[in-house]
Amino acid sequence: RFVVPHEAMISATEEYKALAAHVAGPGIAGAHLKSLLGDAARCAGLTVSAENMILDCSRQKATLETLELLVALAKKADLEKKRDAMFEGAKINETEGRAAYHVALRAPKGSPPMTVGGE
Repeated sequence: RFVVPHEAMISATEEYKALAAHVAGPGIAGAHLKSLLGDAARCAGLTVSAENMILDCSRQKATLETLELLVALAKKADLEKKRDAMFEGAKINETEGRAAYHVALRAPKGSPPMTVGGE
């Protein structure tokens, strides 16, 4: 069984603690979504469009500060490196000692097979 020491867990970081405090505060926990939707700058900042797609996160109980704190937490967790490892077929599933098959299982029909460690 794989056990992560508490000090190595993401919940032990200052970034996580800042996000948790923010979420528990009046701006999120104490806010009603209806009032958040009345903030045009917030709604615009939580909406992104590209390639004929729109990602609208404004209907979530979050603010621009929430987004900044989430990005800081993702950087602390080295999420980009972990994402890249998953797309490369690295053995990131520590419990089962294998690659995560998320990418392979969602690949378009006819895509080349996913390789793990060059195999």
